[in-house]
Amino acid sequence: MPVRRPFSSQSLGGKRRENLALSAMNAKTSGATCPMGAIGMEEPRVRGLSSIFKSKKPADRGGKPERKAPGRDDADIFFDEVSEELQRERMMHYGRKYGPMLGGAVAAILIGAFGYEFYASSVRDAQREAGGKLLATQSRTAPAPAAEVEKLAAGFDGNLAVLARLQAAGRFVDGKGSDDDPARAIELYKSVAATPELAPVYADLARVRGALVGAETMEPAALLDLLRPATAEGRPYRPVALELTAAAHVRAKDLPKARAALELASKDAVATPALRGRAATLMAAIDDQLATAKKAAAAAEKAAKKAVEKKAEPTTPSAPADGAKPEAATKTGSDG
Repeated sequence: MPVRRPFSSQSLGGKRRENLALSAMNAKTSGATCPMGAIGMEEPRVRGLSSIFKSKKPADRGGKPERKAPGRDDADIFFDEVSEELQRERMMHYGRKYGPMLGGAVAAILIGAFGYEFYASSVRDAQREAGGKLLATQSRTAPAPAAEVEKLAAGFDGNLAVLARLQAAGRFVDGKGSDDDPARAIELYKSVAATPELAPVYADLARVRGALVGAETMEPAALLDLLRPATAEGRPYRPVALELTAAAHVRAKDLPKARAALELASKDAVATPALRGRAATLMAAIDDQLATAKKAAAAAEKAAKKAVEKKAEPTTPSAPADGAKPEAATKTGSDG
């Protein structure tokens, strides 16, 4: 039975090799050997291939008979060689077809990698230069004025700008220069706290510092609004923020809420022993004030109740004293 064509290569010379492979496979299936005439080739043109079928090494030259793999004949060997040749031509065809595209893709990847590395290197150099400028303003002998640090922060980006604004706000309230401005410091702290996607440790630090600066000047409601995000569960400065929240409630004369905030601060896992001691002392003082206020309220309520009861009692005329005449009688006598 004829064998179906297993190849589809149409490259130069591929058609003839397919015919050779088909002839060899047909000869194998029919049980015949593979003479040169059976595959349509003349002896002079296949001299190089004739060694595949004859495989003779004269004994007078010291050669040994070629060993064949078990179950393989000359047609199998010829078929394998033709298959390898077709595979090589197919790979060369694919290389000519897709090689330029593959080379272009590799070149684009390399150019992109080098471009990104150049950009990252330039960014690192810029950040290093900006960090050096910020460090130069922190000299202990001659620190830069707060306004200069604030101006420098305006030209920075990212976390470096946040650090520069925190430093400028601290310079406005350090009391070491003539440019102290607590109001401006509070504004800088608020701007840091409002920075989008800022790490909680920096945002809450700005809130706490701003509340410390404005503890006596800001309205209690404004203080509570500033500190509220920092009092959430798990925030890094939660105990301190709760302590400042209690102080704002005390200023607002809301002692129960102040005591509740102090209790939360004392029970926080990251609260320091000093903070727990302050919270306990303040809670005791608040408890005394609440007890005193409760007693005063009870006494005032009792006094008010007595006043109401006394006002509700009916009034009776009192008897005249000895020798005194009733008012009505005296008036009648004067009329006569």
